Amino acid sequence: MPQLKKKVLPVKKVKKAATAAPQAKVRAVRSAAATAEVRGALLKASLEVLAEEGLEAATVKRIAAVAGVNHGLVHYYFGSKESMLLEAFNSEQQRELENVRERFGVQDTGKALEDFWSLMRKNLHHPKRVKISAQLTALSTYNAQLATDISQVNRQISTELGKIISARLGREAKPSDAIAARLLMGGLVTLGLWSLRENPKELDEAFDMLIRMVSGELAR
Repeated sequence: MPQLKKKVLPVKKVKKAATAAPQAKVRAVRSAAATAEVRGALLKASLEVLAEEGLEAATVKRIAAVAGVNHGLVHYYFGSKESMLLEAFNSEQQRELENVRERFGVQDTGKALEDFWSLMRKNLHHPKRVKISAQLTALSTYNAQLATDISQVNRQISTELGKIISARLGREAKPSDAIAARLLMGGLVTLGLWSLRENPKELDEAFDMLIRMVSGELAR
């Protein structure tokens, strides 16, 4: 029986086969990094344009120009301008929530709420965040899906805030705590809009009244 000859790859082909997999992995890592960089630039630009120039100026081309990328990448990565704006809003809200978690985690039981209220008060003096929220709320008035998505984001955040409030009071979470958190969030949005044009002293007085209302509900 004739012996089968063993096929021997040329040295160049052996080297190429040996390095193909690592090179493909490097390309994949670079591609993922480039994707994250472009997406991040677009999300950041979305918030900047909304806050500084308003909703009317927040076109796909304008946002892409601020991000320094081709405007076609907006649809490539996000599908639509509205989806991109929602993701930008969600990312901003999640960062704020993470900040609250780090400072007032649910393990922080039984502590007073004064320092928590102090952080909420500082949010009133953050005009960029207020403007972004106002612009997206205006856009959602004419976009049912966006309105639903924003509502879901806000509900998630208010639920998390409710848990933190419950923990700070040293008790099990109650449905009324989440409601109180939603009341607090709604009040902050309203007062935030007020902060863009009203006297800061009157704003702080209104915030104090809001806190008394929320605290009264929590004490029930």
